[in-house]
Amino acid sequence: MFSNNNVELRWKNVRFASNIQVGQYANNGRLSIIRWFSFVLFCFTNDIIAANSIPQVKVNRFCRQADFVNSMQDSSPDSSSDSSANGSADNSSTSAAVAPKVRERDRSLVNKHSFSKEELIECGHGRLFGPGRAQLPINEMLMVDRITDINETGGAKGKGQIRAELDIHPDLWFFDVHFISDPVMPGCLGLDALWQLVGFYLAWKGNWGIGRALGCDKVAFRGQVLPTVKKVQYEIDLTRVREGKTVLGIANARVLADGEQIYIAEGIRVGLFSSLDDFG
Repeated sequence: MFSNNNVELRWKNVRFASNIQVGQYANNGRLSIIRWFSFVLFCFTNDIIAANSIPQVKVNRFCRQADFVNSMQDSSPDSSSDSSANGSADNSSTSAAVAPKVRERDRSLVNKHSFSKEELIECGHGRLFGPGRAQLPINEMLMVDRITDINETGGAKGKGQIRAELDIHPDLWFFDVHFISDPVMPGCLGLDALWQLVGFYLAWKGNWGIGRALGCDKVAFRGQVLPTVKKVQYEIDLTRVREGKTVLGIANARVLADGEQIYIAEGIRVGLFSSLDDFG
């Protein structure tokens, strides 16, 4: 089939170390085996190119997606701000055209720093802050008898603080049912009191919307409220307050029984919502 040791066969300038070069395809199909070998080599080479290029394509695509997400987060303005200073005038005008209007806050109560039980009940009936505003529960589920101090600059973070109290009596309803012959105040009621107070704080600052508890990062019980306790104290420090289109309060707190710490809670979250259609 091949006449000399240095037979030169050419095929797209591909050379082999054996000094044999594949030449132009011969007539009459005499080099079919070379055609087959060349086809295999061609496919193998393309597979190597594809294998090396596809991961890079995936990496580039991932990077573009990550950059897009980061740009969205960076460009999303805090709800406490009116608007972002970045971007073109055309983008700003478009955003302003579609952005929902933020209702002006009602700051009429921010100079009042304590509230009685009667005023808290008025809040439960929707008469303290008015229609469309947060309300406290009433009757058995109101876990606060008075707010002794509420302000928007105190606390460990300078974001605001709340100090409140609950009077304890042996005839309170939960002692009869939790538990028989082992009466103790349910810890969940103390946690609910903290949610109630953070929601009250957001409304007291003048924000609109219906309050909903959104969670708590950490809670620990180191003591208990027994019928012999006289008073429960709530100490809440706001760590973050967001106001505007989104109203959110995050706080850390501790609960004391007659001055002794029994609960701690971190990351208490409450939001105010103008509509509950998308909630839950």
